[in-house]
Amino acid sequence: MLVTTLIMGYADMLLMKEIAYGSREAIDLLEKILAFMEKISIDESEIMGKEYGVPLQCQKLPEPRRNITTNTVAPTGCQKKDTLVVTDKGILELQELGDINGERWQKIKINVAQENAYQESGNFFVNNLQNTKVIKLSSGIELESTYNHQYRVLEDGKYIWKEADKLGVGDILVIPLGTYTNTNNPILKSSFNDGHFNENEIFYPKTVTKELAEFLGILFGDGSFHKKGIRLHFNSTEEDYLYVSDLGKKLFGISPTIYFDKREKCVSVCFNSSKLLRWLKENDFVKNKAKNIIFTKAIRQFSKENLLAFMDGFYFADGSHSGSVRYIDTASKVFAQQWVVISRALGKDARIQKRVSGLGGTMYRVYSISTKRIIETKEIRNQLDKLNLNNCTVDTVLDVENSKANTFDIEVLENNCYIANSVVSHNTISLIAGCSSGIEPIFSEITVRNDKTGTYTFENDLAEKPYFRCAVSSNGAQEVTWEEHIETLAATQRHIQSGVSKTINFPNNAKRESIANAVMLAWQKGCKGLAVYRNGSRKIEVLSPRNIKKDLCPMCGKDMVEINGSKRCIFCTKESLTAATSTYYD
Repeated sequence: MLVTTLIMGYADMLLMKEIAYGSREAIDLLEKILAFMEKISIDESEIMGKEYGVPLQCQKLPEPRRNITTNTVAPTGCQKKDTLVVTDKGILELQELGDINGERWQKIKINVAQENAYQESGNFFVNNLQNTKVIKLSSGIELESTYNHQYRVLEDGKYIWKEADKLGVGDILVIPLGTYTNTNNPILKSSFNDGHFNENEIFYPKTVTKELAEFLGILFGDGSFHKKGIRLHFNSTEEDYLYVSDLGKKLFGISPTIYFDKREKCVSVCFNSSKLLRWLKENDFVKNKAKNIIFTKAIRQFSKENLLAFMDGFYFADGSHSGSVRYIDTASKVFAQQWVVISRALGKDARIQKRVSGLGGTMYRVYSISTKRIIETKEIRNQLDKLNLNNCTVDTVLDVENSKANTFDIEVLENNCYIANSVVSHNTISLIAGCSSGIEPIFSEITVRNDKTGTYTFENDLAEKPYFRCAVSSNGAQEVTWEEHIETLAATQRHIQSGVSKTINFPNNAKRESIANAVMLAWQKGCKGLAVYRNGSRKIEVLSPRNIKKDLCPMCGKDMVEINGSKRCIFCTKESLTAATSTYYD
């Protein structure tokens, strides 16, 4: 068992207690908290050792236990915008849960799936363009997230969190099955005022039924759109076209036109109606070209029963089988990956095999797995059962690559996780909560965040207090020294068995000797890693202190600060000061 020691709000806590960051009192308090958490994790590991046995490498410890390392400081991270999330309103892309061009954090209300339940998500987080890891799995699925985003992994019989940049080839990720339980269907649009007077009348289904979902699956599987309506293609030696002809007529009240080719080997069933075409477009039921076909948002919002019907319809039109295993072929990589994620959410595992078509193009064959994955050995199945993960299977990492992407996340307070691209994923907490992250100090008296969505200013109204400390000051507040940074890092490291992530801020005019001294001190103090940043070393920084206009406050004589076009003093107790600890400005 690896205890994930998640720290947030440490610097805010010190302000509330009127303790200066980096002081002896602050460090003693931090050690007291972490020592307690460390003891609990070690005690639990010793109990597990007695129950499950002690590995050879752990037998030499003063007190033999199940694990070498029992805790870690867990960072948080974000994922690519098209990551699919299982919710009670559909299987939605992460970007569809909020406004990706909106404010940095936004209030939302939607229930998202975890391993065995649904929990409410209350916030959506915009994280800008970030360096990411692309994690390719044996099933053909790809995950993409920031380096510190975490996923649930099965390792030596333990169910642990692991950061994206720590994942390697062969790591086993846990895949919950059957997490989508939605029984509701969206109300369909059916009002058109632009029809020609001599257009044929059609029926407009008011909601999605199993028959409509199946018809749409057939249309997406082997149909096409043209100016006058839709066309579905079949082999004339079979009578499938008769079934689809009757199904379309029942749904829309349109008698199709049937065409045989000259050799009478193929047959086209055409529903010629511009009204039908407009209705399909209005309800997001339009099929793209073969390489760009996707499960549209409207289809991903079908109930569980109707999503299954849609996929059955697609298989009916363009699927095949090998023994008892069904498969479909598609030229769209996105559609193939969506199929696997959705199939898993509906309760059945699937995998993708990349192939070359007869014309030399790339095709993706998606197999439904009727029993279990090849990699799910009896040993792994036993491990899952012991962990009460009975409704789960596994997937393995094939490769990890570096990339960049706009990333986003959601907040799920209960258990801090949700199902994303069929994998259990950790959610962002500290940034959405509006508090300090990890063991970092407050960044500045007034912090400016610049990202793709705009510029946001965070003002701390305790900046005038004598115990206020920050990483970078713009108004003359006392900055945390590099020695205090390292003392805090070292105190944390004494109770955390893995490496600890923390930034050591240096002023822009820092010399090589100072940084060398910092590295040496960190090594002497027993730190396992050190991240140093010289402020202002980049032209564009995500976080920076607010620039000051050199005007003086008439009340106290200190510098006024320009915020949103108006000047104010952050040191006085005038009414212009905010009552809250942090205020956000667009």
